[in-house]
Amino acid sequence: MKIVFRVNYRTHPGQSLWLKLAARFGGGKVEQRTVPLNWLNPEQWQGSLELHGKGPLRLEYHYQLRQDNNGVELDEWLAPRVFESAVGGLDTVVLLDTWCSAGTEDYAYETDALAALLPQRGPFRKPPSLRSANLVFRLRMAAVPPDAVPCLLGSGRELGDWDWTRAVPMVEVAANTWQAALALPDDHRLEYKYGLWNPAEGRVMALEQGENRVLGDHAYGARQWTQVSDEGYRRAQPERFHGAGVAVPVFSLRSEDSLGVGEFADLKPFADWALRCGLRMIQILPVNDTTSAHDWTDSYPYSAISVFALHPIYLRIDTLPYPMPKAFQAGIAAARKTLNPLPEVDHEAVM
Repeated sequence: MKIVFRVNYRTHPGQSLWLKLAARFGGGKVEQRTVPLNWLNPEQWQGSLELHGKGPLRLEYHYQLRQDNNGVELDEWLAPRVFESAVGGLDTVVLLDTWCSAGTEDYAYETDALAALLPQRGPFRKPPSLRSANLVFRLRMAAVPPDAVPCLLGSGRELGDWDWTRAVPMVEVAANTWQAALALPDDHRLEYKYGLWNPAEGRVMALEQGENRVLGDHAYGARQWTQVSDEGYRRAQPERFHGAGVAVPVFSLRSEDSLGVGEFADLKPFADWALRCGLRMIQILPVNDTTSAHDWTDSYPYSAISVFALHPIYLRIDTLPYPMPKAFQAGIAAARKTLNPLPEVDHEAVM
């Protein structure tokens, strides 16, 4: 079986792209290869190889950028990709990919900070039947509006001829992974865009920004399967996530229960306050341990000695699960009273 890999990525002189993959047919032995790709045009690199075996094919692969002058080898984000053949009798598989970058907007939506604000994904649907199809479009898109699903619209009858009522809705087959299967001639040039489809109205609500995407010549075999994997829906500014929040260092969250400086335990009531105010995000300075010099420089929050250890200055000592002598507890209470004096009240002004 011939496997063709093409990836969209703009490189500069002195850079090259490589393919690293592991392939297995059925329950056979895993075959690993590292293959240099060939420069195709200013936007694309391509390579192909022959694989032989019996049974279903499973590919795990990713692309790697190499820099000649300094030896840098950079793997794309979220490697590896996975492809499993779902159609028998193929002689060619064409994988048309886009370089996966950590800077893609949709991956920001999948970080813990933003994912907590967005609706949970699922349940996921099984991909539509592929028996009559020979081409699959896959789109990575997070933060999809609740009243919409991504869709395909483009040139040609199969993609609706740019008619906003005839677009091809996509289904979510995994978290933030959307798919549509079509039957298209392999030698047919297509221009297309992703959009947002409103199922209730049966029409496209909006199209992504930028120039049309292009699916050029991709005919390499008589019995061919093609998969197009695109990264990132090109959102207009109003379609991006918008949310109000507050930024505050933990040490500023002084309360009556703290010891002169804000503590981790103060984050809970602060979050409750933010929720009542309609705020959706809280941003703090780093809270990792910086104890190294044992002087005032240890207060600098960006010189952490560990990415795991939290700074002990923010602990609430008397809530730790350790037995404490009564004298020690009394000392803490006295220190708390000294460090957190009650504000003076002008009773006459109050009256």
